[in-house]
Amino acid sequence: MPKKTCPNGHIYDSNIYGDECPLCPKDGNSTQFNSKQDFGMPPFDQAPDSAYRTRVAPPAGMPQQGAMGSPVMGGMDAAGETRFPGQQQSAQRPVNGTIIRQPKGVPTAQGRKLVGFLVTYNRDPLGKSYNIYEGKNFIGRDRSCDICVPEDKQMSGRHMSLLYRNVDNKFKYRDEQSSNGTFVNKELSDEGELKNYDIIRLGSTVFIFIAIPQIG
Repeated sequence: MPKKTCPNGHIYDSNIYGDECPLCPKDGNSTQFNSKQDFGMPPFDQAPDSAYRTRVAPPAGMPQQGAMGSPVMGGMDAAGETRFPGQQQSAQRPVNGTIIRQPKGVPTAQGRKLVGFLVTYNRDPLGKSYNIYEGKNFIGRDRSCDICVPEDKQMSGRHMSLLYRNVDNKFKYRDEQSSNGTFVNKELSDEGELKNYDIIRLGSTVFIFIAIPQIG
């Protein structure tokens, strides 16, 4: 079958229709045939990239756009650091070195002379020692005490005080109105003077008192 193409691009059988295209209008006007379908969208070579992107609405409360970069993947802030959604910039940058902070309520012995020890084996078979310093030392469960034993539930918050003064080189103790009393060498006592290797019981904890000999 001989094929022929008309000026408008139609292909037809010339043996049947001759030189007259059966698809073209019969009124003699030349109509340009549009071979491209129009589906209401711009051609790919003319439409902006955003026309073919799928947009996903961010959850409520999430910013629409960061300083630089997308809200999902994050971006760089003004300082050049990468930030992600929900991440807040710290108010202060850490300084170099190690910072050790003293817990609140724990007293310090700065400027006080070490004069003795209280040693206990109640909770550690290898023993645990507590320092006694010049001046007044409070013993109890409270964190504010110089010698703190928080695990002893039978010990009062401030159970006993121990005072050492260099002028007389004596260790004097006093019960601080404790619930279960102060025992020295198995005797209930409200106050008195400690001697080296005296045995003190506060609550359920037993201490051995050791004084450091004063030289000169």
